[in-house]
Amino acid sequence: MVTNRLMWWGVARESVGELSLAAVELVTNACRETPLARVGFRAVLAPRAREITIAAWDGSPEMPKMDDSALTLEEIDALPDDHEFGGWGLRLVAGSAARVGTRSTEGGGKWVYAIYRPKFT
Repeated sequence: MVTNRLMWWGVARESVGELSLAAVELVTNACRETPLARVGFRAVLAPRAREITIAAWDGSPEMPKMDDSALTLEEIDALPDDHEFGGWGLRLVAGSAARVGTRSTEGGGKWVYAIYRPKFT
């Protein structure tokens, strides 16, 4: 769905992958925070600014934390397979976005968003 929308907006193929990855990462984090019924998603194109905002909402008031530790490949290989560690995906999103942020919502919960300035065709 995200890939099709981005291509319809004229986002260059080389930028579609990173924006799709950001969407998956933000939605996955939102699903971990709250039951699926309490998760939202938006992709918004601001044509004049040539920016795309990818955002996911969840019902949890807890703000996300990025893991800022530096690991070697050997340390990553030694991590458990149970995926109980986290915080890397948002760091990946932040590394490719122009800006990331969070915004609390009135009824509880929050939006976590990433703003991109992709290439267009």
